[in-house]
Amino acid sequence: MLSGEIVPQGIGKYRPIAMLGQGGMARVLLTISSGPAGVRKLLVVKQMRPEIAQDNEFVHMFLDEARLAARLSHPNVIHTYEVGIDSGGPYIVMEYLNGQSSQALISKVKRANMPLALQLRILTKVLAGLDYAHELRDYDGSPLAVVHRDMSPQNVFVCYDGQIKVVDFGVAKVAGIADRTAAGTFKGKIGYIAPEQVSGAPVDRRADVFSVGVMLWEALAERRLTANETAVSALHKRVHGMHPGVRDVNPGVPKELAAICDKATAFALEERFSSAAQMREALENFMDKAGMRADERDIGALVSDAFAAERTRINEIIEQQIGRVSEGDLRQGLPNLAVDIPLGSLPPASTGSSSPSFTVTRAAFRSPHVNRWAMVGAGVAVATLLGVLVARWNAPAGSPQASTAPTPSATVASSAQAAVEPGAHTMITLTIRVTPAKATVLLDGAMLATNPFHSTVLRDSKPHKVSASAPGYLSEERLLQYDEDTTVDLVLKHVSARAAGPSAAAVTAGANPAPGSDLKKAPRSKHAIDEEDPYK
Repeated sequence: MLSGEIVPQGIGKYRPIAMLGQGGMARVLLTISSGPAGVRKLLVVKQMRPEIAQDNEFVHMFLDEARLAARLSHPNVIHTYEVGIDSGGPYIVMEYLNGQSSQALISKVKRANMPLALQLRILTKVLAGLDYAHELRDYDGSPLAVVHRDMSPQNVFVCYDGQIKVVDFGVAKVAGIADRTAAGTFKGKIGYIAPEQVSGAPVDRRADVFSVGVMLWEALAERRLTANETAVSALHKRVHGMHPGVRDVNPGVPKELAAICDKATAFALEERFSSAAQMREALENFMDKAGMRADERDIGALVSDAFAAERTRINEIIEQQIGRVSEGDLRQGLPNLAVDIPLGSLPPASTGSSSPSFTVTRAAFRSPHVNRWAMVGAGVAVATLLGVLVARWNAPAGSPQASTAPTPSATVASSAQAAVEPGAHTMITLTIRVTPAKATVLLDGAMLATNPFHSTVLRDSKPHKVSASAPGYLSEERLLQYDEDTTVDLVLKHVSARAAGPSAAAVTAGANPAPGSDLKKAPRSKHAIDEEDPYK
């Protein structure tokens, strides 16, 4: 059992047999469902944590995800079977994916050892799943305008039989549902997020195209686009369109393939592919002309060989737990399978006969249950998570901050818990102004989309940090508490590199690297975004 947490004996008609993960809002369980004639099926249940389920606005946020997930049905998108509520709160039941995330596969095999044809085939399947979601319509035929907003190798699942599934629509944007992201923050992983998401501009399907374009760039360059970048510099380059073309890094990339990559990752929206289907068609045409062949059998063989030991271990645990269910003995608790699956990708549990069910209608998608508690709660969790990650990336090796930073799941959990503590639902206004206006401003590690910045936040007793930097200026930091309406004014001091000395020059250069810097040959920085970090 993880952290001594009590897991129910049953959720609806589903019996938990293993823990797959848990975060601030939900826990994800591998379950077994029994049917007539002794038929049994493994399914994944994503259940809202009991303490969060007491807050109606967090329930609405969870159900936003569930309503969308219940509408998605495509071979390249994880399938949701059921949405229900029992005494433990709402849950979602989804298919059990037997495999590994693309991120885990890349980390295990290494990009240079993965045949390009297989990587391109995986991306065409991802684009097929995204195009289906983008084109999804309501029952009256009106477009739902779904945007995933968090496409990355972590949210691409590669099954042992070679199937490719897009997972985790937990932060997806749907037309008619108010965006629950707090003002000034963004959703998505820094390494793959589109420029318009960072700047806070409206997003459409082309944001997902950009993210897949980054994945293509990395397949061709055989390295991360944000290699040797701090979180701050990566965000700065992204929002100003300063990343290098793929042939600048790997001149051996065929021009036609490089053109597809450049078009997908174009800074200007109008220069990108207008749809995932267009990008998929371009990749498939290139593969046909180049005689590149790869199918599900090839993909399945690669991931099966790479994870043979892990697959055997997990299967043994599952068989053992199924035996315990048959004997009615799960007193030893639930093992953690430690499968590299994003938390949001796992199945919601089905409803029992006494559990209310949900009918997905236009009214459900146009839910009026939107208030600032849920928006702020979600934003606080995202901002806090980004803050911890940026602090960890920027903390010197061996420092207390580097060694004691909480895990992302623990951070989100504490943020979400703080949001529902009695008496915590009191709002204050927060204003942050920094001179010069071009400065990069971070609040608890999350890059602010505007300067000046103005928002409403939850009152709490915790310390928060504002930091600002700009080329040619000394960086500044300020600690504050959300105990009353607060205005922060920071005026950065202008210095020349010669007058400031090496340390000041290093600060300004590190925060905002010069355009055209040689990323491929740059030495590895201990503050750089880690290749293995799933939250990049």
